[in-house]
Amino acid sequence: MQATVGFLLLLMVAGTSLAKPKSRFTRFPSWNSKMYPIWREGDSRFHDAWKGGKVTFNVENDSPTLTGAKVTFTIELQFPHGQRVLPPGGDVVWAQDGEHNGTRHFASEPVYPRANTDEELLFPDGTPITDDKKPQYVFVWKTWGQYWQVSDGPCSSLTISTDDMALGSYVMDIVIYHYRGRQKFIPLGYASTQFSITDQIPFSVSLDQVNDIVAGDLRFIQNRAIAFTVTLHDPSDYLGPADITFNWDFGDESGALISRERTVTHTYINSGSFKPQVVIQAVIPDKSCEPAVTPTDAPTEKAPVLVSVVPVVVSKSTRQNSVPSDAEEDNAEYEASSGPNAQETTNAEAKAHRTDTTVKSSRTLTGKKTVLVSDKLLRDSPNDDDCVIYRYGSFCTGIEVFEGIDKVEIVQMENSVMASQMDTNVLDITVTCQGSFPKEVCSVILDSNCLKPLHSVCNVMEPSKLCHLVLRHFFNTSGLHCVNVSMANEVSLAHASAKFNINMGPPLPGLFVLILGALTVFLIVVMAAFSIRHVVKTLWRQEPGICGRRTSDLEKSPVDQRPLLPETQ
Repeated sequence: MQATVGFLLLLMVAGTSLAKPKSRFTRFPSWNSKMYPIWREGDSRFHDAWKGGKVTFNVENDSPTLTGAKVTFTIELQFPHGQRVLPPGGDVVWAQDGEHNGTRHFASEPVYPRANTDEELLFPDGTPITDDKKPQYVFVWKTWGQYWQVSDGPCSSLTISTDDMALGSYVMDIVIYHYRGRQKFIPLGYASTQFSITDQIPFSVSLDQVNDIVAGDLRFIQNRAIAFTVTLHDPSDYLGPADITFNWDFGDESGALISRERTVTHTYINSGSFKPQVVIQAVIPDKSCEPAVTPTDAPTEKAPVLVSVVPVVVSKSTRQNSVPSDAEEDNAEYEASSGPNAQETTNAEAKAHRTDTTVKSSRTLTGKKTVLVSDKLLRDSPNDDDCVIYRYGSFCTGIEVFEGIDKVEIVQMENSVMASQMDTNVLDITVTCQGSFPKEVCSVILDSNCLKPLHSVCNVMEPSKLCHLVLRHFFNTSGLHCVNVSMANEVSLAHASAKFNINMGPPLPGLFVLILGALTVFLIVVMAAFSIRHVVKTLWRQEPGICGRRTSDLEKSPVDQRPLLPETQ
C-alpha cells in the first residue's frame, strides 16, 4: 500500500513538472536580462503587457525551401479591438474615445507614446541598435541553435540562407519585445512557425481545358487540348539562373515531350483513364566555383542574410548577429547568462532540431500524387564536378477522358400564330447535336443586342438514339431577339446561337369584338325592319280612292233638301 501511494505521489510530481510552463527560448550566452526580461510562457504578466488587451501574432514562412535557397519569415502584430496602426510609422493609437483602467483616452491618441531619449539602446546580446529612430519593437528569431535580432515596426520579416543545412522540418521560434523607455523592453509574447528544407524542387501543376464544367475534377473531353502548367515554388529566385527542362509523359503512349516552357498542351484522341507525369531537371550554377571576390568590409565568417529594408536594423557583428545558444533551457526569469559569446554551432546541434519528416515536393501538390525520380535517372545524370548542381522534381496524377458533346446546331426556326390565342406568337426551334448525348438542354432568349436575358428555361433530356428536339417559345410582342441554346452532361458543354424576328402583324379582333359586332348587326337589322313596317303602314293610310279623292272625302255630307231643278213659274 505504501509502495502504491509512493508511486502515485511520484506520478503527481512528474505530472506537475511536465505541466510546468517553460520559456520558448533556450539560454543565450550574453543575454541582457535586465533590459530584456525573460518570462515563462503562460506568465500572468503577459495579460497586462499591453493596454487594452493581448497582442496576437500572425507568423508565416514561404517554405518548403529547396536546399541552398533562402527562406523568409514574416510576422505581423495584431492589436486588441479598439486600436489601429497608423501608416507609415506604425504607431498604435486608440480608434475612438474611451476609458481603460480608469484612465481616459481619446481617438488617435497613441497607446504608448514614443519615448524621447538619447540613451544608447542595445540588442539582447549587447550589440548597439544603430537606427536613427528609437525602435518600437525588437524581434529575436531562433532556429538551428542560432538567433537573429531585428529592430522594426509592427510588421517585420527575416530572410536566412539554407546552405549546408540538413534536410528536414524545423521550427522557428520568435520572442517579441516592445520598447517602453529607460532602456526597458517588455516581452509581448512568443510565437513559432514550422518550415522545411527539401532537395526536390517544390512545384505545382494545373490542368485546364476550355469549357471545362467542373474545374479541378480531373475529368476532360477527348479531341480537345488540355493545358499543363507548371508553377515553381521559388520565392527567393534561387532557380533564376538555372537551366530547367521538363520531361513530359502523358500516359497515352504518344511519346515523351521535353520542353523548357512552363506550359504545354496535349490532346487525348481516345477516352479512358490516363496518368500524365513530368520530371523536372534544374541545372544550377554552383556559386562555390565562382572566383571569390572579398570586399574590404566583408566579415571573415559566413553570416546569415537578414532583411536589409529600412527601417529594419540588425546587429553588424557576424558572431553577434548569429550566435549559437546553449542546450540548457532557461526556466526562470533573469537566469540568462552574461558570459562570453559561444563558438559556432556544430552540425550535430543543428541536427538535434530535426524531425523524422522529410519534405518532398508533394507538399505543394494538394490532392495530387508525387512520383520520385527513379534511381536510374539519378545515376544517369552528370555529377557536380562541372561546377553545377542538379536538382529534380516530379509529379504524377490520374485523369479521365470522355467523349463530349461535339456540336450543337440550330437547324430550323418556325414562327406561327396560335389559333386559340390570336395575340400570341409561337416560335419552334429545332436543335440537333453530335457526340455524347446531353442530359440537359437550356435555351435563353435575349434582347436584340444579345446581351440582356429576357427569358430562360432548362429541361432534362430523356435518353434517345438521336439528338434531335424542338424547343417552343411564346411571344406576345414583336421585335428582333437572340436565342442561345446550350446542351450539357457531366463532362462537356456545347452551345449555339441565332437571331430571329417576331412579326405579330396588325391586331386581330378578339371574341369581345366579334360579339360586339354581331350585336351591332342585329340591332341594325331590327331597326331596319321596324322602319320598313312603319313606312308601309303610313303609305297604306294615305292611298287615293276610285274617283281620285281620298277616303276621307267619301264620307257622307249633310242632306240637301233643295230640288235639283228650280221650279218654273
